[in-house]
Amino acid sequence: MTHPDELRTTSTKRERNAQETKRRLLDAAEAEFAAKGFPGARLRAIADAVGVQSTLIAHYFGDKEGLYQAVLDRALADVTEGSWAILDKYREPRELVEVFVDYLIELHAKSGPLFAILRHEAASGGTAVGLVVLRERNRPLFEAIREHIERFQAEGRIRPNIDSKELILATMGMTLYAFQDAPLLDAVWPETTSHDPETLARRKRTVVELVLRGILP
Repeated sequence: MTHPDELRTTSTKRERNAQETKRRLLDAAEAEFAAKGFPGARLRAIADAVGVQSTLIAHYFGDKEGLYQAVLDRALADVTEGSWAILDKYREPRELVEVFVDYLIELHAKSGPLFAILRHEAASGGTAVGLVVLRERNRPLFEAIREHIERFQAEGRIRPNIDSKELILATMGMTLYAFQDAPLLDAVWPETTSHDPETLARRKRTVVELVLRGILP
């Protein structure tokens, strides 16, 4: 007769194996969606990359859209949780700008697959799943940033004549352009697309200084 402890051990191992398989499937799916977008990605290629049958994808995620949503959920959860932590911690305009710009730079330097997927979304008009996930994850965060800016304006700590939405877009544009258009920049100015710490620190200082000079009274 099998001892209860052995049954628990077997169950725990099985659960760990299942979680590891799901993680590997998500990693492989993220790479496939980043390379080909949702329409071009193939479940067979994802399963082959992990060394499992494609039926296992259906078992864990239901279908291609379910897998795609799981990939976006996992990636965007990290993005939004980090951003909410920034908003909760920093209360001065200077601190908020510095930490937000630093966060954007670090995020894009380390999260190539996610933003490759988002570029596919933008180029193709988006799948229904992709648009819903992006909206649910990002709109509340962007609205919270906007509220912080407008509160700072009401308190006289940011110039009142600056549109809060345009400020957010301008900061993101200055921070993200070198990452998003890296292939173009590589052709004409390759040293600007490096991800080495010195280059990223210099970019952060430049963007922060430009933003602060434009918004502080």
